Amino acid sequence: AALRWACDLSEWQPRAAEWEMLLGLLPASDREAVHAMGAALDRKRALVSRLMQRRAASFVLAVPDSDVVIRRTRAGKPFEAGESAAARAAYGAPNFNFNVAHDACLVVLAADAALLVGVDVCSPFRLRAGAPAEYAGLVSAFEGVLTADEWAAVRGEEAEGDADDAAAVSAAGAAAGDATGAAAGGEASALPAAEAVCVTRFRRQWSRKEAYVKARGDGLGFALRRVEFCDCPPPRPPEPEQQQPQTQPQQQPEPQQQQPQTQ
Repeated sequence: AALRWACDLSEWQPRAAEWEMLLGLLPASDREAVHAMGAALDRKRALVSRLMQRRAASFVLAVPDSDVVIRRTRAGKPFEAGESAAARAAYGAPNFNFNVAHDACLVVLAADAALLVGVDVCSPFRLRAGAPAEYAGLVSAFEGVLTADEWAAVRGEEAEGDADDAAAVSAAGAAAGDATGAAAGGEASALPAAEAVCVTRFRRQWSRKEAYVKARGDGLGFALRRVEFCDCPPPRPPEPEQQQPQTQPQQQPEPQQQQPQTQ
């Protein structure tokens, strides 16, 4: 089973009873970890992330939620550590693993029965609080993270989908009421449109590398510049074969039968 889940918390305002009910689904150690979060959004993300992990393991391995045990590797990658070896084999998930990430009000999970998975997410400008980072600051701080070709793609020199990036920023700005089209959710108005597109491309590249490292389970011990990602256009479906119009055979008129003449 391959799972790709995403949860948007932007409009979720749980009542006290709902919060306590959901919190009660977690073991005591997880409840304490959620309570330890300072900000309300951090607590919501921590709760939902843990619930998604437990639900994914329960769903794929067909075991009760109460039997799921989540542990973390030394590098921080979560894994299911319950007595589920038989369940893994029975349900064709010998290497079941999963990964979670969150940013702003988004929480995402990826899981697979056999392949190693890692996931990362960068929320759109309109869902993020505060001013976005300036492109020059990103280049200065992360110059050694991306390869030369990746930076070229960020600048738009060899990037696929530049029109889509620009359209996304422009559309978000228009939705937020920004006349220049450079703002997304009101915050990217501090950036020129072209710079906002470059920041969007950088964040996409960063998420790819983060997901890769999280799949490996190395943490920050893996040098991100060692791996390079590039945009690949999606495969196009084959062109439908043009069928030659079928011509109906012309029907020959049936010979008319002559009636016998009577004298």
